[in-house]
Amino acid sequence: MTEGFLKNRHQLEMKLKWMQDVIPQHLTQMEELLKKESFIELHKMEVDANQNLR
Repeated sequence: MTEGFLKNRHQLEMKLKWMQDVIPQHLTQMEELLKKESFIELHKMEVDANQNLR
């Protein structure tokens, strides 16, 4: 295998490792945001009602 091929392979392996580490973190953040969004939608009517009292 050529030196360029090995260097390219090493770079790809490093990027793959980084993605494998970062993806679960981002999925956790996304789940938290979806929960917050769901909570907001659930209470949106209450918020709107309180704004009408002002």
